[in-house]
Amino acid sequence: MRAQAASLLGAVDLLGTDASVPLARAYVRGLLLAAGRQEPGDAELLVGELVANAIRYSESGRRPGGMVGLRVYDDGAAVRVEVIDEGSPEPLPRIPAQVDPFSESGRCLWLVRELSSAWGSTQDERSRTVWFEMEPVGSGLDESETARHLDGGPSLGGGQTRKGPVTQ
Repeated sequence: MRAQAASLLGAVDLLGTDASVPLARAYVRGLLLAAGRQEPGDAELLVGELVANAIRYSESGRRPGGMVGLRVYDDGAAVRVEVIDEGSPEPLPRIPAQVDPFSESGRCLWLVRELSSAWGSTQDERSRTVWFEMEPVGSGLDESETARHLDGGPSLGGGQTRKGPVTQ
C-alpha cells in the first residue's frame, strides 16, 4: 500500500470484550461498502478473528476497561486494516503450516496469511498492531507481489508476511 496516498476510511476504539467482535466486523463491512468495495467478506472475517485474538491474548481483554483499536485505510488499490491491542508479554505465535479445520482455535493468523495480499505486525512496550491488506478480487497479483512486506505504512516496522518472519 502506498502510505502517502492511503486515506483513512475510519477509526474506532472498542471495549476489550467479546461483544466488540461483531461490532468490529459490522464497522469494517460498512466502511468498505460505503467506499465502493463490493466484497468485504474476507476483510470482515479477518478483522473478527484479529479482534477476538486481541481480546483473548492481550491486555485489551485481560484488563478491565481494556480497548482494541481499529483503523481502516484505502489507497484505491488495496484496503489496509489495523487491529491495535494493549500488548502482551507473549510474542506473536508462529503460524502452523496446516490447521485443523474442526478446531475452534489456532486459525487466526493462518487465515490472515492465506486470505490477505500482505500482512504484518509491530509491537512496542504499550501495544501490538496486526495489520492486513486486501487487494480486489482478480487483481492479477503473482505470488512474489502478493507476499511482499510493505514498508512505510502508518504502523509498520518488523513483523510477518505471508512468507514468514521479517527482520528489521
